Amino acid sequence: MSVFPRISRIRKPAIERKRYSTEQVFSALKQADMGMRVADLTCQMGITQQSYYTWKKTFSGLGSE
Repeated sequence: MSVFPRISRIRKPAIERKRYSTEQVFSALKQADMGMRVADLTCQMGITQQSYYTWKKTFSGLGSE
């Protein structure tokens, strides 16, 4: 028997994932369309450029009108 109780180790992801609403995604895409640099936008939102371009591909035909 050990003096210390066994503590189960809970693993957390290395980087916590953020979820953005559809409105936030459309807003980001609109800012880029209006001339904001993608590098600045992704830094401000805390996402990668790959995520931005995935959003652009996914939401390009959906329009927010």
